[in-house]
Amino acid sequence: MFEIKILDSTLRDGGYANNWCFDLKTSKSIISALYFSKIDFIEVGFLSDERNFTDKTKFNLLSDINQIVDDNIDLSKLYVMIKYSDYDIFNLPNANKTLIKNIRLIFKKHQCNYALKYARILIDKGYNVFLNPTFYANYSKYELELLIAKVNTLMPHGFTLVDSTGSLDPINIDKNFELLNKEINGKIALGFHFHDNLNNAFSNAKILVKKKLSRNLFIDSTLMGIGRGAGNLSTECISQYLNTHCNKNYNTDLISQISNSCIKSIYNNTSNLNKTWYYFSAVNKCHPDYAKYLSKYKHLSTDKLNAIFKAIPANKKDVYDKDCISTLFSLMTK
Repeated sequence: MFEIKILDSTLRDGGYANNWCFDLKTSKSIISALYFSKIDFIEVGFLSDERNFTDKTKFNLLSDINQIVDDNIDLSKLYVMIKYSDYDIFNLPNANKTLIKNIRLIFKKHQCNYALKYARILIDKGYNVFLNPTFYANYSKYELELLIAKVNTLMPHGFTLVDSTGSLDPINIDKNFELLNKEINGKIALGFHFHDNLNNAFSNAKILVKKKLSRNLFIDSTLMGIGRGAGNLSTECISQYLNTHCNKNYNTDLISQISNSCIKSIYNNTSNLNKTWYYFSAVNKCHPDYAKYLSKYKHLSTDKLNAIFKAIPANKKDVYDKDCISTLFSLMTK
């Protein structure tokens, strides 16, 4: 039977809100609470070649993850993410030699061909691989058709539509689901990762809940919606909605308890950020870090803010360039 699954990404995407500073106790508590609240899958952080990670949900080795997972957790429920070009593939053992076997690979459009070769190696090593192409809204129809053809040849475990700019609305989600569900091989699971720049994350998720499924569908969320930019779909909202409308049995009381004890302070430190900046980044389909840069300048009028976003060159929209945005800001605020 095909089902909708929640993949909670608090320790990974939520890390953009606190620089991944989840200590050992907090990480263990979050994983345990999500697991025993019956959340289907949990993404525990990033693998990265950066060094000196202490009390963070970034890891150099898959074996480093073992320290944040209690013995009574089913490791088949855990995912870790790799940014293409951020981690040396040769640091990964074959999957039969490690406890974590689920990997999500995130990559940008210009990295697509190289990233798919990287994914091929991961699959050959025995990992369950989800492909997560970022800035999905910036693919042309032709580029998307090419990507789908390559995905079908590769046959990963899953494919996730990543709404990096938070610009997709319920109509777009409906169209994209129908396209992906029709064109991507039925043995490949579909996933959706929403950002909330336009306050559409929950509405977009509800569109998916109504779909007649021919495959498993993964919906990403985070506790209290913490995450990059304007944040994500909240685990609290989607779990309660699925309980009500899809006969799920998530323990929403336990989810609320862990949010209150471990996430509320992070949320309170980030939720006051004016969403106006992220609104304009979504409307102009620009990388959220441009919004983060411009949010320092509270005096900017909305007209000026929108004009700066519009001036970002097409080839820079989905690849953050600090020199580009600082130059535009200087030129347009003289």
